[in-house]
Amino acid sequence: VGANASVSADGKAKMENGSGAGAGVRATYENQQESSRAASSEAVVSNVKVGGSVNSTSSGKTSLEGTSIAAGRDVTLGASSVDYAAAKNTVSSSSDKTQAGATVGVDIANKSVSVGAAYDNGKQSASSSTAVVGGIRSGGNVTVNTAGDARFEGTRVEAGGAAAINAGGNVAFDAAKNTATSKDTAIGASADVTVGKKGSAGGGSKSSKGFEVEGSYQQSTASSSDAVAGSITSGGPLSVNAGGNASFTGTALSSGGDASVKAGGNVAFDAARSTSTTQDFGVAASLGGSTSSTTKGSGTGAAGSAGATGATGGTGAGAGSTTRSREGSVGLSGDYGQSSSDTAQGASIQSGGNVRIGSGGNTTLEGTQVKAGGAVAVGAGGAVVMKDAVSTSSSLEVGGSLAGTASKESTTPARPGVGTSTAPTSTPAAPAPAGTGTAAESPATTKEISGSAKFLMDSDRTVQGTTLQGGNGVTIDAGRPAR
Repeated sequence: VGANASVSADGKAKMENGSGAGAGVRATYENQQESSRAASSEAVVSNVKVGGSVNSTSSGKTSLEGTSIAAGRDVTLGASSVDYAAAKNTVSSSSDKTQAGATVGVDIANKSVSVGAAYDNGKQSASSSTAVVGGIRSGGNVTVNTAGDARFEGTRVEAGGAAAINAGGNVAFDAAKNTATSKDTAIGASADVTVGKKGSAGGGSKSSKGFEVEGSYQQSTASSSDAVAGSITSGGPLSVNAGGNASFTGTALSSGGDASVKAGGNVAFDAARSTSTTQDFGVAASLGGSTSSTTKGSGTGAAGSAGATGATGGTGAGAGSTTRSREGSVGLSGDYGQSSSDTAQGASIQSGGNVRIGSGGNTTLEGTQVKAGGAVAVGAGGAVVMKDAVSTSSSLEVGGSLAGTASKESTTPARPGVGTSTAPTSTPAAPAPAGTGTAAESPATTKEISGSAKFLMDSDRTVQGTTLQGGNGVTIDAGRPAR
């Protein structure tokens, strides 16, 4: 008679009965769950396109997000302050999947029990944000006038004629960002246990024990941020004037005429930076074990032969034989990896005429490339600092593994029985044959051990220096020159 039971994740149960050589019960449980989500958003931006001129004047703050302005003639923006930001398109997704199961079996006739269980879980998530930068494009001049600050995020300004940005406060050309992140996690575990004992018709016994556990964990993460720098391009002269500070992050300035950047405070041409990081971690463990013991039946010797007076020998009995077997296995492994990069993109100024950079405070050029058909002049009321834009990358790998196994077999040899004579002492009888027991098995022992480790590290560094090139020479004038 047999019985089977199964339970599903939705709560349904199923029972089956049958007949067979043994009587037993087996129960099984299974569960699977899965979920996923996805979302996205697309920026809604404004587009202004005219064949003539665009003139926008406001007494308050003018905020533009990813706005595109195109005009056949001039474009003029006037406000107390201007914030020209980049819009964003976003995407995100996530998923979670779990599988679990367990089985229990009982064999009543053979006196054995087996239990097994398994669990697996995987999670994934990812998100990204893409910058939608705005821009001004005109066939004529582009002019931006503010009483306060003027900020541009990844904005591209193109003028067929002159380009001029005049702010009573600060002028900032910041880099927009494209970002992305992801994370994957996987967990696994399983266990198996078996215990059994079965008797034999000859009076012997057989036992078996088992135990095995496995587990694993894996996680991977990645993130990146890419700079989207702005630019100013003009067919005629290009000028940026700030009452406060003027800052440019990876900005490209290009002028068909003269190019001028002046600030009452500091002037800084900084490198835009794009970064990325990845990290992987994994570990796995395994533990085993098993033992088995078997007792075999005794042997029986033949009757002894008749002696000189006709006496007969006794009956010999051989002792039983026991075999023991052990197994073992231990495994452990782990890995860790990491990589990162930081890439610098310096600003640049190109002019068909002269280039003039002046500040009332300090002037800083980081990996900036300046090239002029005429003269290049850099001045500061404080210090002129020219430094390298440094890009770096590094990677690290660490790994370890441990493996071991042990197997031992112990056998008790059979001992022959000795017959007992029934003949009188005066007349020796023929020796009684020994009883025959089970033959002995050869003992075996196995031992293994292993281990490995790794450590790898790499790094790189590249430099982009600041260069000043003028067809009519280069001059640097500072209250406290520094390089």
